[in-house]
Amino acid sequence: MKNIWRPGGFAYPLEIAYQHIKKILDRQEYIGSFLIHKGEDYDVDLTEWRSCDYVSRSYPQTMNDYYSVQWGKHPWIQNIPYDMKWADKTVVWTIESRFPYSIQWSRFSNDNLIFISFDKKDYDHFCSMTHMDLEFYSPKSLLELCIILRSCRRYVASYSGPLALAFALHIPCFIGEFNRCELFCRDFEKVLPNVFINFWQ
Repeated sequence: MKNIWRPGGFAYPLEIAYQHIKKILDRQEYIGSFLIHKGEDYDVDLTEWRSCDYVSRSYPQTMNDYYSVQWGKHPWIQNIPYDMKWADKTVVWTIESRFPYSIQWSRFSNDNLIFISFDKKDYDHFCSMTHMDLEFYSPKSLLELCIILRSCRRYVASYSGPLALAFALHIPCFIGEFNRCELFCRDFEKVLPNVFINFWQ
């Protein structure tokens, strides 16, 4: 799924994106069915929260305010296969627009690091910023990405879609500072287990 998160929108048509997401959601016991919307009535608009101002409250608080849920209390992506070949690896995925400048990469010098992305431009930017030369791997699907995240030792990342998947899996995540003046990007470490923001400071 190269370039699935291309700036300005998804690189794949709705039907292809649907098939990739369906392979994950079909594994979730709480999902009765997952279909492309064709004008049917619905009870909950899961995009409604995007109308918030992103400044006055954190993401966990936003989810509580809009949907009355304790966001992050339990994993919400489950039944993902475990692949032992990723067990000793620290997976890295940063993006240029939200590069975690505050991360001290030397703290991971003893880790078995590998950079993953759907777009090699992310990897090239990371190398230019850090002067590190990591192994690169591009997942073939969203399901494979979930398997990698589910199986790895820990995940070091920018705020991004893949990080949201890592949150959903409740895996150890290490994140640098990003727009901490905005409440929206705060409190993840207070709600989710194994989330560390600037743990080296």
